[in-house]
Amino acid sequence: MKEKIKNIFSKIKYHLEYIEYLWIEIRHSSFVKLFFPTKYHIINLKKFKGSWVDCDIKIVYAVFESFKECVEKENCLTTRAWSHDYEIEKYRSGKWGKTKKEREEEIKFYQLAGRRLKRHRKELQEIYDWWLIRRNQDVDVWDEAYEKDSANLIKLIKLRGYLWS
Repeated sequence: MKEKIKNIFSKIKYHLEYIEYLWIEIRHSSFVKLFFPTKYHIINLKKFKGSWVDCDIKIVYAVFESFKECVEKENCLTTRAWSHDYEIEKYRSGKWGKTKKEREEEIKFYQLAGRRLKRHRKELQEIYDWWLIRRNQDVDVWDEAYEKDSANLIKLIKLRGYLWS
C-alpha cells in the first residue's frame, strides 16, 4: 500500500514539474502574443507632431523609442533569461535531460551563453540609460551628439538579436 501511494505521489510530482515547464514555455511564446494582440506595430513619434523632421532624425527616434518600449513594456532587460540560472538548476537537479552526459553538455552551453548574455545586457542597459537623457535634446547634424547617436544606433543594431522577452 505504501509503495502504491509513493508511486502515485511521484507521478503527481512529475506532472506538476511538466506543467511548470509548459507554463514557462507558453508565457514566453509568441502564441500568447498572437491571440492577445496589442498595438506593437505603432511607433510613438509624438515629439514631432505638427513639425517637419528629416528622415535621419526620424530613424534614430523610431529605433530608440522602439528599444525603449521593449525595455519598459516587455521588460527585456529584466527577464531571468539573461543568466540562464533557472535552466542550469533544472539540468543540475536531473529534472531535465535524459542522460548525465546530455545534462552536462546543456549546463556548459547555458553557462557560456549566460556569460555572453550578461555582457550584452550591460551594453543594452548603457544604451537605454543614454537614450533616456538624449531623447529630450535637439541635435543638429554637425553636433557631437549626432555622432553619438550614430554610434549607439550601430551598437543597438548589432545587439538587436538579444531584444526578446
